[in-house]
Amino acid sequence: MSAMEVVLGLLVVAVALGRLGKEVSMPTPVLLVVAGLLLGVVWRFVPGLPRVVLDPDIVFFVFLPPLLASAALDIPLGPFRANLRPIALLAVGLVLATMAAVGLVVHAVAPAIPLAAALALGAIVAPPDPVAATTVARSLGLPNRLVTILEGEGLVNDATALVAYKVAVTAAATGYFSWSDAGERFLFAGTAGVLAGLAVGWVAGIALRGMDDEVLGTTTALLAPYLAYLLADRFSASGVLAAVTVGFFLQRRSSTPGDASARLVSRSVWQTLIFVINGAVFLLVGLEIGEIASAGMPRGTLRAAALVSAVVIWVRLAWMFIVPLFLRVLLPRRARGSIPSVSGLAVLGWAGMRGVVSLAVALSLPLRTASGEPFPARAEIILLTFGVIFATLVLQGLTLPSLVRALGMADPRARRRERSTARRAAVSAAKRHIRKMLAEGDISSREARQLRRSLTPVGPREVDSHAALRRARSEMIEVERRVIHHLVQSGEIGDPTGQELEAALDIQTMGLHLQDEREKEWKRRNEEERKGQ
Repeated sequence: MSAMEVVLGLLVVAVALGRLGKEVSMPTPVLLVVAGLLLGVVWRFVPGLPRVVLDPDIVFFVFLPPLLASAALDIPLGPFRANLRPIALLAVGLVLATMAAVGLVVHAVAPAIPLAAALALGAIVAPPDPVAATTVARSLGLPNRLVTILEGEGLVNDATALVAYKVAVTAAATGYFSWSDAGERFLFAGTAGVLAGLAVGWVAGIALRGMDDEVLGTTTALLAPYLAYLLADRFSASGVLAAVTVGFFLQRRSSTPGDASARLVSRSVWQTLIFVINGAVFLLVGLEIGEIASAGMPRGTLRAAALVSAVVIWVRLAWMFIVPLFLRVLLPRRARGSIPSVSGLAVLGWAGMRGVVSLAVALSLPLRTASGEPFPARAEIILLTFGVIFATLVLQGLTLPSLVRALGMADPRARRRERSTARRAAVSAAKRHIRKMLAEGDISSREARQLRRSLTPVGPREVDSHAALRRARSEMIEVERRVIHHLVQSGEIGDPTGQELEAALDIQTMGLHLQDEREKEWKRRNEEERKGQ
């Protein structure tokens, strides 16, 4: 069986499991990892099947940039800025705390593992995977603020963990560590990564400006995070932050008026690409774990993996409840409302599932130190990483929905209420715009009545047959779109609801545009017939 056949087979399995996940209400990432684990066990004993090895370079450069850029596209910049404090505490503070706790515990129970190598393991398993957590959060109807915090944490925590990992690996490989060097590297990697993303985003914005070809525009948007990641990586900066920065740039560009066709095409392409990547990656994670499990593990590995998993889970839970206590003491009373409720903190604490980034980082551990000796405890670190990924994804992924419901945080009707709220606000704004056009003499009373009726689901079709009314209706759609965009950026409705409603408005815009094109074509043919006579 060729590698291409293996890839196609995995994609078929991913599609089937995606459909099954919707039927059984199970988080798709968890289902994919479990299925991959079973496939990995079977895979090893089927003759003729090639060994599946997940190359870290492929994960970091092929898979990671679009995943990060897509996540940045889906998180509104307004709510992200509004929740910057909790996001930073989780993405920086919690990652470093988890790294330290895991490193100290592992070194204490296994002194043969050097502290620097144990800290490298801590950095590897510190960042949660945002895809699995937010998939569950959105499907359960969690409050938008909690989803924003989870998504924002996932955007930044990988950068913190990767920089900390490089510092720990350098210390383990060379035997040298300096706090000043570590701080300088952390600041440089973060700052240079953001600057690389800004540079590529600025160039991409210029390239996309005025581009009326949807295919070329979408291709440019897809290339931008790869270029930003590559540019940052060449300067030893954070490619993660570079890709995230480009994603925010693309988000701003996607809100540009008049880009209805580009938004529809781009949204479809991004959604398909992200589904394919997530399906392939989580299946490959399961395959890797399954192969290792079927090959047998050294004695004590399961116990050690359980210990590290427990440390990872409990450090996150402790952080969620201890840090807010200090914040309540340190922050002024007016700022304390920014701290989530106890139930919200519990959900955030239990949503720390690890995934593909931890796997890729573990597999990228160097084989040898600077002196030529084997890298200390490399095999053990990889095995423990697999254990943490599996334990958190399956244990927390399968129980998170029950926890959310038990705490009363689930609200399956939230999306329906958001749609209703947004539609009322958009229609009210459109009606005000009709009154403005009527007062300024741009439309007649009859045309105003037709435009008002077009706002209802069963409105008349006269708007489609009058060019002036189509222009007025296009203006109204743009007013509605701005209202929805404002509601998303203010956090009153979630981004999925905003995208759904904006897509419906974009389809209406495309319908009006099609009518304009047909009218132009009809006039052109009539003109040609008159000239022919």
